[in-house]
Amino acid sequence: MLFPFLGYSQSKSQTTKSELAPMVIELFTSEGCSSCPPADDLVAKIQREYQNKPIYILSYHVDYWDRLGWKDSFSNAAYSKRQYKYASWLKNSSVYTPQIVVNGSTQFVGSDAQKFSTELRKKSQLDENGIKLVVRKPNGAILKVDFTSTSVSQNNSLNFALVENSATIDVQRGENSNRTLHHVAIVRDLKTIDATDHGSIYFNLPKDLSNNYHLVAFLQNTKTGKIISATSASD
Repeated sequence: MLFPFLGYSQSKSQTTKSELAPMVIELFTSEGCSSCPPADDLVAKIQREYQNKPIYILSYHVDYWDRLGWKDSFSNAAYSKRQYKYASWLKNSSVYTPQIVVNGSTQFVGSDAQKFSTELRKKSQLDENGIKLVVRKPNGAILKVDFTSTSVSQNNSLNFALVENSATIDVQRGENSNRTLHHVAIVRDLKTIDATDHGSIYFNLPKDLSNNYHLVAFLQNTKTGKIISATSASD
């Protein structure tokens, strides 16, 4: 269990935080998957190591493992659908967990720390300034996101993810029975629209959402899946 983290630690020293390229990391995971906790731990480690750097982590809890005895606390069929879309974009024959997709164009097993460190060293073309956000909470149940975007194309979509910073869940059944799982960057809602230069998006905040959350927005090519621009904000 320690060897993947050792590989990550050794490689990380070759990339200073100041020169880190912007990156969108999408993790497809599940509380019903016994292979997923190491991937959850890995993205949590990277989140800690690169705090306040342009690394945008999104953990999607898929629902197709809910049938194995434990319904994931954060699972959503929409996230499984998104993963199947990536299977099409990246020409994968199937979906699996844990899976990481980087900038919409590279995928690998989510617990592969060595591959992760390789991706961290790459120079990304991601635009940090293509989207601007202003996030407000008009009342306790609604989140309003005003946005502007400079990279508008008929083949682009704008995605807005409501992200809970962290959560701890005691799993009672299934492959992870009697384990306490720690999650970070949990996607609680995802909205996708055709790209436009400005507008507003509204989120109905889940009743069980903690006060520690933020919003991630990213522009994506709908033909290839490649992510073009990304940013984050909080209210």
